[in-house]
Parts: sequence; structure tokens; C-alpha cells
Amino acid sequence: MSDFTSTTTLSEAEHTIDQAATITVAGRCHACGCVGPNPGSDAITAIEEITEHMQTLRTGHWELADDRKSIRRSFVCRNFKAAVQYINHVAEVAEREDIQHHPDVHLTNYRNIEIVLFTHAAGGLTLYDFKLARAVDGVYIDYSPKWLKEHPEIEPVSKP
Repeated sequence: MSDFTSTTTLSEAEHTIDQAATITVAGRCHACGCVGPNPGSDAITAIEEITEHMQTLRTGHWELADDRKSIRRSFVCRNFKAAVQYINHVAEVAEREDIQHHPDVHLTNYRNIEIVLFTHAAGGLTLYDFKLARAVDGVYIDYSPKWLKEHPEIEPVSKP
């Protein structure tokens, strides 16, 4: 059964059960429970519009997925502690009242980070994703010196 609280019963709501057996109620994100539709919650599908929004992000940081439904960035931190600190700072940004949008964050091999942005409820990219990406671009990353040397296109954010 669903673990979210709603004044609407499932029998009244439009819903589908996906392959992961999670319930998606129309207008509600099954991943974080946010309620839509909200301004900017429609998926952006035109490549021209996606390109325009990609140009507002830091050069070399974000990559558009082949299916154009998400953007992602990946990098290597100096060590495990630096990676966890980065994730915690991204969590703080995502929870800010002016953002309230949540990324998929992956930590592998104790210091490799991947962030994937898309709007679950819209099934693709929305204005929320680009807003969060711009905010995340301002978060300090304690990069691996070797990784940073191998990626000269990356301009690090100054340490606070």
C-alpha cells in the first residue's frame, strides 16, 4: 500500500502501477511526494528549449542524456569525507524553500559522485531541474587533484 498521506483516495485518483510496483498518483511525484502540477512542471521536450536552458549552466559541468529526459554530472572528490560533505551541501540546497526539488545523487567507489536531475512527475526535464542545477553549480566541491587536472574545462567554485 502507498505510504503517502492524501485527502484523495486511490479509487478517486488516476493512478498507474509501474514496473517497480510504486504508485504514481496523477500530479504527485512518487519519489518525493511533491504535489503538482506547478508552474514549470511540464516536461521540456523541444531540443531548442533544452539547449537554451543548458547554456545557463556552468560550462563543462552538465551533460544531457541521450533521451533528453535528464541532465547529469559526475566527478571525483578528494576523499570520502569530501564526497559526503558535498552530498550534504546539495541536500541543503535542494531543501531550500525557493528550490524544493530533489536530485538523484549516487556515491560509488567512496568518492565518485554522479548527480542526475529530472522531474519524476513529468517524466523528463522541467524548469525545476535547471533551477536546481544552477543552484548546485554554486556548491563547493573538494575535487580530486588528479581528476581536476584531467578535466581542465572544469572551473571550480571557490572554497567558502
